[in-house]
Amino acid sequence: MAFWTDTSVEPKRNYRFRISIGGTAEQFGSIWYAKKADKPKFTQDATTHEYLNHQFKFPGRIKWEDVTVELVDPVTIDAAAITLGMIEASGYRVPQGSKNAADAQTMSKKEAVGALSSVIIEQLDDKGNPIETWKLQNAWLVKAEFSALDYSTEEMSTITLTLAYDWASCDAKSSGGFFGGGRTA
Repeated sequence: MAFWTDTSVEPKRNYRFRISIGGTAEQFGSIWYAKKADKPKFTQDATTHEYLNHQFKFPGRIKWEDVTVELVDPVTIDAAAITLGMIEASGYRVPQGSKNAADAQTMSKKEAVGALSSVIIEQLDDKGNPIETWKLQNAWLVKAEFSALDYSTEEMSTITLTLAYDWASCDAKSSGGFFGGGRTA
């Protein structure tokens, strides 16, 4: 029976979600002011084998696509400063001059992943309880776009983050299902 005729069945709603970046509120803030967020998505390659007049297909590698998150940049919790702090925590240093030893430091995956600590995307029910929890495994920041300043609009300033990750796990509370190994999401 369909959800529009059966009131006991509730569809998931796209506007009920929250994003958590970082391990603690002291680090980068636990719940960000999100406007939009992609859910993780993947593509799977196919390998073909040809034999006489036939072609057989076999599943190949899974490739997880980057996730984009658009955040409001509040005044009291400066998300722009926090984003720049993530890049510094990843190992990036603004050049200070040719004789500064810090200029030779480079970024590493360990530091980049540690800078975000964790990235969790939760889809919520009407009471605010998580019904689907995605955790991006080994996520790091690959792109940050700060909104343009414009006198002709009253829109809020935003930051769009693009996050790369190795894979995603999903804990689906409504069906009791879990994808991704272990129950750490």
